[in-house]
Amino acid sequence: MTSDDRAPAKAEKAAAAAEAGSSLPLRPTPVRIRRPDDPITTEQSELRERLVAQRVAMDAEQVLS
Repeated sequence: MTSDDRAPAKAEKAAAAAEAGSSLPLRPTPVRIRRPDDPITTEQSELRERLVAQRVAMDAEQVLS
């Protein structure tokens, strides 16, 4: 199978996923890159806390194994 044969198959799979009501948006949501002097929003603070907690758990798991 050549790469030319695979392209239509990928397009068909993407179209099928879109028709199936996939929850993924067609285009990514635009975001604003945070600058160091910008204040951190509540959402960003909560995300940071979750990521730090995940990292601590991963590090602890790695030490135990």
